[in-house]
Amino acid sequence: MIDLHCHIHPGVDDGPFDEDESLALARALVAAGVTTAACTSHVRPAKGWLNTKNGDAPRLARVRALLRAHDVKLDVVSGAEDYEIGRA
Repeated sequence: MIDLHCHIHPGVDDGPFDEDESLALARALVAAGVTTAACTSHVRPAKGWLNTKNGDAPRLARVRALLRAHDVKLDVVSGAEDYEIGRA
């Protein structure tokens, strides 16, 4: 099963507060049968979530390393919940 909308990055938006919460979420996803999750953090400056495409690769690498270090078998891929598409 694939989760196409997942806020798993720690400390980024309204998802997990820290790495422990990210791990708990990842383990719950795996227990529910999810094999792949799209990391879709908010890109919404008006709410203070100043995530950008430039920061995506380091965030994804951090989550992948965390999952590997704790032997959590969840594949994570890049995505975004982008509220700024098409704005000048």
